[in-house]
Amino acid sequence: MRVRGQRALEFSEAERRAIAAAVATAEQGSRGEIVPVVVPASDRYEAASWRGALLGAIGGAIGAAIAHRLLGPWSDPVLWIVLPPLAGSLFGWLLAGLCPPLRRALIGRTICDREVRQRAAEVFLDEEVFRTRDRSGILILLSAFERQVVVLPDRGLREAVPLEEWEAIAGEIARGVGSGRPAEALLAAIERCGELLREKRLAARPDDQNELPDGLRVLPG
Repeated sequence: MRVRGQRALEFSEAERRAIAAAVATAEQGSRGEIVPVVVPASDRYEAASWRGALLGAIGGAIGAAIAHRLLGPWSDPVLWIVLPPLAGSLFGWLLAGLCPPLRRALIGRTICDREVRQRAAEVFLDEEVFRTRDRSGILILLSAFERQVVVLPDRGLREAVPLEEWEAIAGEIARGVGSGRPAEALLAAIERCGELLREKRLAARPDDQNELPDGLRVLPG
């Protein structure tokens, strides 16, 4: 689910403790194991820098041609044939790296969506969300650069809970992050996960144990 508006994905120590406590509480009454994860980006998107450089080079060449036509020929052809595209290319490369909205535009929504989904699948495996007795892990992934949220349940929960329910939870988190309330939105989502599992008769068993760590995991990009 895409986040609109403000993007703020920094969590204080107090917020992290609250998230861990919320996970523990939700899991006590249900069979689920909830794993909240934050990543700065789901991919390096190196192609965006090259696209920025290409557009900058084209812009530099066009600017030089216009200046040449309006101001007349320059003393050295190298100045208007070679240097403007090179300067434009460097400027475009730097701007694509320093301006997230431009970088996202150069990447395109389809690629961002694909990379976030791919990163969610990778995190699901790397963080061993699947290591539960009933295959009842739930990954909540917040990808900052793309401004997207993915809620990915394991096989045992996909069979019991419709996909629309998980997408609705992702949407609530996305709206909370967009309004500058990431911790509050994540806490509400964790609570809702526990409620949903109990509603679907997936309550905890007497011998259930905490199979996965409860805390918020912040991974490198």
